Amino acid sequence: MKSKDYEKALSYMATSVDLGDLKEQLENPEPETEEIVDALFSKMDMVPESSKVEGDSATVPTKVTMPDVEKLMEKLFEVFGQLMESGMDMTSMTEERMTAMLMDKMGKMIDELPMTTKTVDIKLVWESEAWKIKTNPFEDIQKAFENMGG
Repeated sequence: MKSKDYEKALSYMATSVDLGDLKEQLENPEPETEEIVDALFSKMDMVPESSKVEGDSATVPTKVTMPDVEKLMEKLFEVFGQLMESGMDMTSMTEERMTAMLMDKMGKMIDELPMTTKTVDIKLVWESEAWKIKTNPFEDIQKAFENMGG
């Protein structure tokens, strides 16, 4: 994910993993959100701490460090509020134009976000002669995209 080879990264996912809108964004990036996705993943770090294998399943507690996407949502709402207060006529603006304005500000916001670290149990399954990720390790990023209506 950090090297932006999303096709390869997605090949490590089990067929049952639902990445929702995020998968669509990774496979068919939209120019205005591609930069944001790249910025988030380039700052993300995942370090496996151990593993426990039981038959064709495994659990890997992994320390995930990434920009605090909840703070990103808060900042986005602040920016939206500022735009409204500026007297800008939001009703006459196309959705594309509004999205472009917000995305433009998001790149800078992501650089300024505090980092957050948490340990996530990533579940693996033995599928097609390889270990595949069975749980969504990018839930926070996926939620952020769904909240943006992306």
